[in-house]
Amino acid sequence: MSGTRWSALRAIILNDNPICAYCKDEPATEADHDIPRARGGSDEAANLIPSCRPCNGLKGMRTAVEFRDYLATSEGQAAVVAVKQRQAMPKSEPDPPHRMTPAKQQTADDWIAEQLSMAPPPTRQQLAMLQRLFGDTDEQGDSA
Repeated sequence: MSGTRWSALRAIILNDNPICAYCKDEPATEADHDIPRARGGSDEAANLIPSCRPCNGLKGMRTAVEFRDYLATSEGQAAVVAVKQRQAMPKSEPDPPHRMTPAKQQTADDWIAEQLSMAPPPTRQQLAMLQRLFGDTDEQGDSA
């Protein structure tokens, strides 16, 4: 389907039904496929449903009926609440390394040390490659 036709269908679906068909409490911002295209659904208007972004993302490969059944469970309700809370949170950038507090830096250092401790020892080929690249070094990093 061409982008122009999809945009027109999407506009019609959202204009006719401005509320999410799944949660019924958010504005519809997306036209979702009742039967996902990957499961044989089409881009025809009869297969499109107005949806809010959280519900559309959570629906995934389910049909509309399967997703409504999922939303009727406590697990489904909790998932929608969690997604909406996550989207409502302000976006925060991680602290750059030069602004990390000592506690955060220690946590990062501990995680790196843990990951390295679980890594398998290098193979002979890997050791030979390292020796070719960096030469022989003792444990303090000085050239031998």
